[in-house]
Amino acid sequence: MLRQRLIGAIGVAVVFALSDRAWSGPKDIPDRPPRLTFDKPVDYVGWYNDFVRRGRDEKDNAYHVYMKLCPGKDCDGIKPPEGKAAEQFDRAIGRVWTAEEFPELASYLKDCEPYENILKEALRRKYCWVPAPPTLPNLVEITIPFLASARTIAKAMLVKGWKEGEGRMENQIEAWRSILRHATHMESCSMIITGFVAVSLRTLVHEDILRALGSGSIPADQCALLFDELATLEKSALRQERIRLVEWAMELNFLQHFYQKTGGDVKKWESYRPYLEALGMNIGDDFKPDFDFKASAELFDELNSDIAISSGNSPTRKGLRRLRDAISELRPKIAKNSFVKLVAPNRIRSYELALRIEAERRGTLIVLVLHAEYAKKGKWPESLTPITKELKVKTRSSLAIDPYSGKMFVYRLNDGEPLLYSVGVDGKDDGGKHDPKFGEENGGDYVFWPRATK
Repeated sequence: MLRQRLIGAIGVAVVFALSDRAWSGPKDIPDRPPRLTFDKPVDYVGWYNDFVRRGRDEKDNAYHVYMKLCPGKDCDGIKPPEGKAAEQFDRAIGRVWTAEEFPELASYLKDCEPYENILKEALRRKYCWVPAPPTLPNLVEITIPFLASARTIAKAMLVKGWKEGEGRMENQIEAWRSILRHATHMESCSMIITGFVAVSLRTLVHEDILRALGSGSIPADQCALLFDELATLEKSALRQERIRLVEWAMELNFLQHFYQKTGGDVKKWESYRPYLEALGMNIGDDFKPDFDFKASAELFDELNSDIAISSGNSPTRKGLRRLRDAISELRPKIAKNSFVKLVAPNRIRSYELALRIEAERRGTLIVLVLHAEYAKKGKWPESLTPITKELKVKTRSSLAIDPYSGKMFVYRLNDGEPLLYSVGVDGKDDGGKHDPKFGEENGGDYVFWPRATK
């Protein structure tokens, strides 16, 4: 996992955060981590601990509550379903089921209830961040052991929400609410790996909402209330400048540790190989010590500032194009620096993912509005324009804007039934032909409604 962190570091969060030269974040957040000069060691661990605590109260940290999901002296930790329960788990996703139909699954979910209560206890805290031991040599060594467990209980809650019984709909909505709050916690961790988990959690909820609407398990008259709550829960998300700064510090700290282990002599890099391999990195024989430490630090700074400016503060197709142009300019420098090349990620792919998630979020909320309007008036809206004017939530009409086109999502009535879709990465309107490769390079349309079959 750590190897994936290093190779895929920065990622989603970095590429659409503001840089230190165009800063608009809170006053209590510095515009960048300490500069690496190599004259004397920089205490990046101390900076990190101060940074993630800044403006927050220790009693608001959910980290230690989440740790209860992991194996320990008090419990064995939550485990994924196995055997028949696993088979039934997959079959129950996205449809109403009963305990008589899936008895092993019902038993597994019953066993999950203590962990569900732990998650709900954690969600009563305002933030989540990972304290780093003062003796930690490198920020890259920070691990978050509860991530897999937290995702497991989140998926279990989704499946449980589809179980037939009294209050089923309320349980389903409560599951969505809890998972979105959990996603916000993961973003507040200020680490890219938790940012990726947050993205996946939000995707789980968006897809489950569309399944519920497609199956008719959520009454249309509840859609307006659900829209209000989801829009509010997601409005507080995406504090990605924190994640960008922590990842920046991790890269510089990693370079500093390399410098200290080799005594500043890149020709002695082999002495560092065991450390890299201990982190789970397979270096291979093609790694060449052909870089300069100072130049590497300067390039990391350039990557974390210039690219962030190029990509802007919110993912759009135009931002993706700017990002590609900026990386194209920096690529020759990266290609000549084996260390930065080793650590720096494919930022374009990360941005593509961020862009897709934003499109999915907006499209899902619009589908809820469409159903709410249908429940109120008995017919589908003729266009999205009146919807944006009638929204009763604290949000902007930009919700109806497809980030891939900068224009409204494509919407029309076909034989009296609504069709809503995004034009996708290629920016071309393919008439609502759903593309399973939506979000990938040159990917086409994504149909939000009627519910697309992936």
